Parts: sequence; structure tokens; C-alpha cells
Amino acid sequence: MTQDELLRVIDEAARTGAKELDLAGHDLTELPPEIGQLTQLETLILGKVERYRTSVNTRGVRVLRNELTNLPKEIGQLAKLQFLSLSSNCLTNLPKEIGQLAKLQSLHLSSNRLTSLPEEITQLTNLQFLSLGLNRLTNLPEEIVQLTNLKSLSLGSNNLTNLPRGTVRLTKLQSLFLGSNNLMNLPEEIVQLTNLESLDLRSNQLTGLPEEIDRLTNIQSLNLRRKQLTRLPEQINLLTNLQSFNLSRNQLTSLPREIFHITNLQSLDLSYNQLTSLP
Repeated sequence: MTQDELLRVIDEAARTGAKELDLAGHDLTELPPEIGQLTQLETLILGKVERYRTSVNTRGVRVLRNELTNLPKEIGQLAKLQFLSLSSNCLTNLPKEIGQLAKLQSLHLSSNRLTSLPEEITQLTNLQFLSLGLNRLTNLPEEIVQLTNLKSLSLGSNNLTNLPRGTVRLTKLQSLFLGSNNLMNLPEEIVQLTNLESLDLRSNQLTGLPEEIDRLTNIQSLNLRRKQLTRLPEQINLLTNLQSFNLSRNQLTSLPREIFHITNLQSLDLSYNQLTSLP
């Protein structure tokens, strides 16, 4: 799509009072400042991943990308925006004006080139879903703990070595994805996130788990694949709602008997360990 074509699309959306605008998959390299005219927009999609069914038993994935490297500051004028997808672009930074999107509930930034986040992102206090996977983040602003309405936080495939200790203030979190980072340890306070239903820690440098992990009583899915685990805490049996447990590609030589007391377990993966027997 050329810039002239894009301007015509924006003009038409402004004329009709459109609440949704999908511009994914048009090879856009620049978003014009005229986007700020669309003050009625509630949904703006500038990149996305679509899943579709190719047959009864087969599904496919289609990536509809653009090539945006930055956003105009006028993006902050979209005061009614609730859903913003910027996935699959080439963004290296975000304008501080993004913090003006006070009604935003979902922000998708996966598959970009972000190395940091502006502190203003912490002004998005209505945010419930934040996706930052497949970027180049090495740390998170400490102020991210102000996003206390977050239910889902995805940080997989970055270069994170630690989490802010204040992460435990995100007490509404139900899903936390931290796979494929460089985490050496977790703040022990993570066990205070008692609403967590899904926790993914695959492919990190963690050698152990907090002893009080049993406090995550709502956890249903726990992925510890490809880590450096040599043992599991005995309290693991108290995760009574756990249904899916992935322990593959660790260094376990034995299992605590208590693991077989997790009576709701439906899937248990122990492949590629050093087990010679089971209890």
C-alpha cells in the first residue's frame, strides 16, 4: 500500500467514524501523522498472526506484517483506543505519547526490535494484556509494577536476566510467559501471584524453584522445559489444580513421590532427563 492509498484509507475511516482499522500485511514502512485524526478508533491493527484451519486435523499460521520502524507521536491522540496490535514490525522504540492511551486494554508488541520500553507505558493502568515476546529487551522499567490490572504478560524470547521484585504487585496476573530468556533466578515473592493459572519458564538458566511454590494453588499449566533443574521441591504435590506439567530436558535423576499426588494432572512430560527409575 502506498502512502497516498494509506491516506485515502485514513480519510475514509475518519469520514465514516470507523471504530476499527486493520492495516496488517500491507508492507507499510511509515505511519503518517494523519492517523491522529481517528479519535473514534477503538481497535487499530498494524500487524498480527492469524491462525486458520487447513483441514479437519491441521491448522496453519499466517503472519501479516508491516515494516514500521517507529510511530508518530500523534498515536497518543487516539484517546478511545482499547486494542492496539503492533506485532510483526521493525519497531526499535515507542513514543512517550503511547502513555496517553488511557483506555487501552490490550497492547501487542511481539516480534519487533525493542531494546527498552518508555517509562510512560506504565501510565496504561487499564491494560489487561501485554505481549512483548520476540524482542531484544534486557530489562523492564521498575514502574511496570504499576500496571496492576494486567491479566496476561508475555515476555518470552528476550534477553531478560531478572524481573523487578515489584512484579509481585501484579496480583491479577493469570498468565505469565517468561520462556527463552536468560533468567538465573526468580524473586521468591513470585509465589504471591496466587491468581496465576499458567506459568511458562522454559529455556532459562534457572536451577531451582522457590520452596513455597505450593502457594500457586490456581496454577493449571507449568512449563519448566529445558532448564537446569536437578530436583523438585516436595511441596509440588500441593499444586492440586495442575493439569499440564512439562519437565523435559532437565537434569532430574529422581522424582519426589509426592508428584503422583497431583490427581488432576493430565499431561506430564519427563523426556530427556537422567531418570533411571520412577517411584
